[in-house]
Amino acid sequence: MARAEHVDSAALARLIGGWRTEDVPLPHALADALAELIAGNVLVDGAALPPQRALAAALGVSRGTVAEAYAELTARDG
Repeated sequence: MARAEHVDSAALARLIGGWRTEDVPLPHALADALAELIAGNVLVDGAALPPQRALAAALGVSRGTVAEAYAELTARDG
């Protein structure tokens, strides 16, 4: 798949695929899924991710889940 510098929320939701697991909190699982896309060069490190509300709607989760995942992903990079 081609690298993307910016991806919309619906496309990112499709790229993430089956990211939910029963034994991992949603924010952590989402951060892991995003990190895998970055490690696989599907998403460029530092790419503009979709707004929290848009990705939350596309994934069917709360905005808080996405906010926590984004914060965790940023902390990992740090």
